[in-house]
Amino acid sequence: MYKSIKLFWYNISGCLCIISDMNKHKLRIAVPEDAEELTEIAILSKQYWGYSDKMINLWLPELTVTPEFIEKSIGFVIEESNVIKGFWCRMPKGELSEGFLFVEPKSIGKGYGKVLWDAVMGESRRIGLKYLTWESDPNAASFYEKMGAKQIGIKYSLVIRGRQLPIMRYNL
Repeated sequence: MYKSIKLFWYNISGCLCIISDMNKHKLRIAVPEDAEELTEIAILSKQYWGYSDKMINLWLPELTVTPEFIEKSIGFVIEESNVIKGFWCRMPKGELSEGFLFVEPKSIGKGYGKVLWDAVMGESRRIGLKYLTWESDPNAASFYEKMGAKQIGIKYSLVIRGRQLPIMRYNL
C-alpha cells in the first residue's frame, strides 16, 4: 500500500511517478496504444475471480478495451518496471458510465487499485464532475465501498440471465 509514499514527481513526459518504500511505481495517462495490453489484463483479472472460460468468452466484448474508448475516457495505468500492472478508464459523465478498473492478479493487494482510484477521482473533480456512477462486478463492490462509494441499485446482466450487478455511486 502507499501509506508511506516517499516522493512523487512528474517526469519529462508528464507522467506522475511515485516511489514507495522499496519499489518505483509509475502512474501515467492511458494511451490508445495500451488497448491490447489493457484487454489482456482485464481478462486475466476477471479469470482471477474463478469465472469459467465460458463466462469469460460471453463477456469478451465487454472486456475489450479499444483505442477509441481510451481516447474518450479518463484513463490511467500503473506500471512497475515499465510493465502495466493495472488500469482504470472511465467515461467522464455522472450518469451510469462505462469503464474498466482491473489490476493484474499478481498485483492485487499491493494498493494499485487505490492509486488508480485517487487518480481517476481527482481528474473527475478537476473537470467539474459532481459524482460518478457505474455498474460493478459483484466481487469488486467491496473495494468500491472501502473507497467510499455507495451501492445505489442493481442492474441485471444482459449476458448472464439472473446475474445482478451492483450500481455504485461516488460523490466527488
